[in-house]
Amino acid sequence: MPQNRDLVTDVVLDVAKRYPIDGVHFDDYFYPYPANGEPFPDGATYAAHGAGFADIGDWRRHNVDELVRGVSERLSALRPDLSFGISPFGIWRNEADDPRGSATTGTQSYDTTYADSYRWVREGWVDYIVPQLYWEIGHPRADYAALVPWWARAVAGTDVRLYIGQAAYKVGSGPAWGDGELSAHLTLDREHPEVRGDAYYSARSLSTNAAAAMERVAAEHYPCPAGSD
Repeated sequence: MPQNRDLVTDVVLDVAKRYPIDGVHFDDYFYPYPANGEPFPDGATYAAHGAGFADIGDWRRHNVDELVRGVSERLSALRPDLSFGISPFGIWRNEADDPRGSATTGTQSYDTTYADSYRWVREGWVDYIVPQLYWEIGHPRADYAALVPWWARAVAGTDVRLYIGQAAYKVGSGPAWGDGELSAHLTLDREHPEVRGDAYYSARSLSTNAAAAMERVAAEHYPCPAGSD
């Protein structure tokens, strides 16, 4: 509902006014992921607010776009020094459904959570994007090696910075997630200069299940402390 978008945006702006924050980050929360095939019960809201939209999916994407655009524009007007970024699900669309999509066959955020992350990048509504590429190299439906170059192309020619969301929480969860998987991801990232860095989920994993993997990442990719020459 429009008043809910306004409330969320007002809260973000209030935080930006009150506190010396460096930026605003949205995690992967838009429309709910499908739960056991149950439809999301927003028919009455669509009837009340969906004039001009023949398709409820288009209306839902419009709602999310309006939130992202509104936060971006108001933050920029208030404090142009702040960075605004989002960490969306790692697949925008599959190329079988959209020729602009990635060589994947997994869940599509465009169609399930109604998050048009590709548009946010191309419109410049975010300063940075952190797609959650929580799959291994060679995954049959969502290959990390296919998604990194896709996101690199998505930000190419824009001012949007690309950071890759890494699944530290998966280390040790199966044969594909040994101690060398995260380091292999960073090796692949280096082939794409659009990738500015990586964000690891979750922080707890860095000192628990992924501790040995991060020691290898540090040894092979992070030889110098941040801020050093």
